[in-house]
Amino acid sequence: MKDVKFKGFAETLRFKEALERLIVEASVGPLKAEEAPLLEALGRVLSEDLIAPANVPPFDRSAMDGYAVRAEDTQGASASNPILLKVLGEAEIGSEYDGLVGSGEAVQVGTGTPIPKGADSVLMFEYSKLLEDGVTLEVYKPLTRGENVAKAGEDVKAGERILPEGRILQPQDLAMLAALGMSRVKVRIKPRVAVLSVGGELVEPEVEGGPGKIHDSNRYFLLSALQRLGCTPLDLGIAPDEAEEIGSRVLRVLEEAHLYVLCGGSSVGGRDITLKALETLEGFRLLFHGVSIRPGRPLAAGTLKGKPVIALPGYPAATMLTFHVFVKQVLSLMLGVKLPEFRIKGRLTRRVASQPGILDLVRVKVRRVEDGWLVEPLRITGAGVISSIVKADGLLTIPERLEGYEEGEIVEVELFRGLGD
Repeated sequence: MKDVKFKGFAETLRFKEALERLIVEASVGPLKAEEAPLLEALGRVLSEDLIAPANVPPFDRSAMDGYAVRAEDTQGASASNPILLKVLGEAEIGSEYDGLVGSGEAVQVGTGTPIPKGADSVLMFEYSKLLEDGVTLEVYKPLTRGENVAKAGEDVKAGERILPEGRILQPQDLAMLAALGMSRVKVRIKPRVAVLSVGGELVEPEVEGGPGKIHDSNRYFLLSALQRLGCTPLDLGIAPDEAEEIGSRVLRVLEEAHLYVLCGGSSVGGRDITLKALETLEGFRLLFHGVSIRPGRPLAAGTLKGKPVIALPGYPAATMLTFHVFVKQVLSLMLGVKLPEFRIKGRLTRRVASQPGILDLVRVKVRRVEDGWLVEPLRITGAGVISSIVKADGLLTIPERLEGYEEGEIVEVELFRGLGD
């Protein structure tokens, strides 16, 4: 579908159409599952519903320190009229008491101790007194059956679904799995994403920049952003503006990578060396070059032997924003989960204009006021201004159908981070 024309582009696709084309043509979907040890599963995506194989707790246990008794033996007890019971001994934590609690008897228990056979409740120490003979127990409070007893399966019952497929595993989830006696769990394979920066002007941060040289920031953003999302980045380094070298680096990880993200060299004209290099590779097919998005219109994508390849613009702000709105959606499908988003609604502090047919990505700051949030636009333009992303709290997206938002209008912002960060 043709859209508004940008300088140098014969046509550009609408954002949604571009994304859908890549997803369909590259058959993007959830990756296979693998088993991981619990301590390596934090932040991973659960690949199947997790059904409890056993009860938690696995047995009736004491919820308090005290004495395991029969509730019927305590009826009528009070501080002024105590009932006397005989203490048989003490049940040890971690083992089952070898004996039976009969009428008029009690066994000392600690929190978590299995309830001895014959007992059905626990009398707290505070409501009793062990006499000097060490055997006779004064009971000052009547109990109901099951009082101060954690029943088997009270936390989780065997056969119960405790975690759904697609859950991003948190520390409390791993604790539950450990409580169930599970040491490994099935999770989605981490997407392996190859990252390559293209540009003869680029140098590593530790290299002193000479005339015309700039430090490569895009690759460090991409590698760290991928790691944070639960992916395995494959760092292909910096390639000069040479088609043969670009192609060679891509082919290094042909078997290993699930997705390729290349940055720079995707502009129109003489600077589109990245796409020219990709087109020399056997099995590469370009799906689109140019998307009606600002910043980020040089965005391109294709497939290499069926695997998705995304070429991001070289300007840092455009790289970061197109990764945020485009690449993350592809990764979400590979992980089989909707990645967490944090959104708030607030009142716009000034008008923001937009051209119909273009998806505008507006960097904004937000601040709390008495009646809600204020949203302050920073800029639409400035594809190379890294500080605009650093200073921004979030992203305001202006749909293609609109000419912008008016001052005072309520808009929705996707936050880049927690507002306290």
